[in-house]
Amino acid sequence: PKPRPLNKSKGAQRRNEDNVAALSGHQNVSRRQQAREQEVPIWNPDNGVPQTTNAIAQSSVPQTAPSNTDEGFPQPTSTIVQTSVTPTTTPNIPNVWHPSAILHLNSVGDVNLRDQSTELRVVIQSAIHKITSWIIFQDAFPSILTRAKWNRDALLHSCSEFIECSQPPLKESYMAIRWRVSQDTSFVKNIGRLPDARISIYRGGFKSACVQIVRKFYHLNDGCAETVADLLDENKYIFCLTANNQVIGYKPFEHPAIAEAIKQRLFDEIRHPITEEFPELFKEGEKLTQSIVAFAATAASSIFKICAALQEWSTGKRIAQEFTAQTFTDIYLNHMILLDVIKKNKPRAHDHLLTRLYRVAANNRFKKRTGTAYLDIQNMETDDF
Repeated sequence: PKPRPLNKSKGAQRRNEDNVAALSGHQNVSRRQQAREQEVPIWNPDNGVPQTTNAIAQSSVPQTAPSNTDEGFPQPTSTIVQTSVTPTTTPNIPNVWHPSAILHLNSVGDVNLRDQSTELRVVIQSAIHKITSWIIFQDAFPSILTRAKWNRDALLHSCSEFIECSQPPLKESYMAIRWRVSQDTSFVKNIGRLPDARISIYRGGFKSACVQIVRKFYHLNDGCAETVADLLDENKYIFCLTANNQVIGYKPFEHPAIAEAIKQRLFDEIRHPITEEFPELFKEGEKLTQSIVAFAATAASSIFKICAALQEWSTGKRIAQEFTAQTFTDIYLNHMILLDVIKKNKPRAHDHLLTRLYRVAANNRFKKRTGTAYLDIQNMETDDF
């Protein structure tokens, strides 16, 4: 056949493109832009997951009834045959997420809790509460991998709890957050900065409580470097001592300083003592966990390490040292191993130790000064003026 003139071929091609643009309602939009629009998923609140849609088809062409895929997610179908673009689900595109599941970062890329949606904020707060309990009752110095797993698990558990007790449309927001937690690792990583910061605050609080406790209960004064070195030798400081400074070997972790540290950090919270904040973790009754005991001993040890290394008491000036996992994990693990040895060889003695420490710390809480020693309510006047 006779070839068509080049200018006529281009004109026909241009008219064809204009017809496609008119059909789609996207005039003056390039094919690349149309292809990108086709790949953008939309949010389906019915099942809490994003799905792809055909932007061209939905704008002007009637749709057939949705059909379920093997995964159970409804997918829209189109009467227009696509020849060059295949829609794909891309859950990492920023505008795919439900508004409640969008994480807002500040100008320096940090996460502020107050900047988030109400639903995401309460989920994060609940997750932090769970992680705090795991730090207290399971592992005070978790590894990086354990912390990452805890962050994800705590967020998923919190979302599930809010989903169970919520009604639409609020329920859909929590479903959206749970979906993003399960799919977007960077989302979880960014949120994880908040509980990580709370872990550091918790550790620092324990150490701060021990600063005065150690000085009082171990009678530290100027020039006490030799005394501290003796207490650190073979973990002498965790045992009860006689009046002659002899170790009572059958009373490990029963030095009064350890019980006092536990009391001040866990039982002296006026608003939220540990037994009221985490009642579900005291199902075995009045009994502490190994993690609490080992962590209290580690916090006391940190003060000794400062004193021995920097001779803070001999100079009369305390030089602060950060209480970090990198510095004190080994000490903590050594205390956990010692408690495991006791449990393995004499389980009843192990249970007795944890119960005794609980009772000493809890009972001391009720002896806290309240300023009511001289108050005589019974004899206060009640006569009318």
